Amino acid sequence: MKTNLLISLIVVLVVLFLSGCATPYKPPQTYKFEKERVVNKSYDKVWEMLITFFVEADIPIEQMDKTSNVIRSKTMKDGSSGKLCDCGVPGKRFWLAR
Repeated sequence: MKTNLLISLIVVLVVLFLSGCATPYKPPQTYKFEKERVVNKSYDKVWEMLITFFVEADIPIEQMDKTSNVIRSKTMKDGSSGKLCDCGVPGKRFWLAR
């Protein structure tokens, strides 16, 4: 009897402890931003400014073709430019078994 009560108490305490540490995933916020802008500068100057932005923001350029107006960045998985994107906040979870 005492053993069953003790085991039940331990199980309840473990469950309460683990559920207290679990937090839900927080999705990224929704931001409003300008999707396009007319700039009163030459094409060459705007292109130069864009390349400077990519370099200063530490965004790796995968492909760049000035004649076809293309700048493609590489996918960044290490969070090096976390100040430029919001991927949400992962929740904490504890798995008892897999």
